[in-house]
Amino acid sequence: MKKTIVISGKPGAGSSSVAKALAEDLNFSYFSPGTVFKMISKGNIEKIPFKKEVVLIFKEQGIDITKLGNRGGLLSFWGDEIGSSKKFHEALDAVQIFFAKKGSIVIDGKLSITFLKEYTDVSVWVNARKDIRAKRYVKRENISLKDALELIRKRELFERKNWKKIYGFDYFTQEQKADVVIDSTNKNIGQIVSFIKNKL
Repeated sequence: MKKTIVISGKPGAGSSSVAKALAEDLNFSYFSPGTVFKMISKGNIEKIPFKKEVVLIFKEQGIDITKLGNRGGLLSFWGDEIGSSKKFHEALDAVQIFFAKKGSIVIDGKLSITFLKEYTDVSVWVNARKDIRAKRYVKRENISLKDALELIRKRELFERKNWKKIYGFDYFTQEQKADVVIDSTNKNIGQIVSFIKNKL
């Protein structure tokens, strides 16, 4: 089975956890454009999954990520000339398209439902109530519920604003484009993985 499965969702909904668990269950590769962006922002090129292919594709798009150095982390990179440029994000899109074409992979990307539509066998949008998403942040970040709610609010606003500026659409609208929409509020990872496998 050489299928390409794309998973996306709102912050804290569990899309990354689901994608990793599904990839492991199916013995598929796992790829996250967001992880690549994060590693580049910190100058951790050596930690990028599939580093050789990623570096090569970026070079083909006219960007040598090995020479960018530490950009100060996610928020700083989003704010600088390179990290906020359409050219950079289109190069990252080229990377995920490359892996999507190979198949036998689960791709965990905020914009992947849109940009990988042509190469996807099943696309999944994961959602959950905001209070549940906040509680997950409490555990993950070791912060108060109030701080977690504020963090989610800021992250959603930041991501939607920046991607709309670059691409011209609100990434939350991908829920309407997905083949499968799952509310993870009252479901565990195993239940969601089984549900997606049945859809395959």
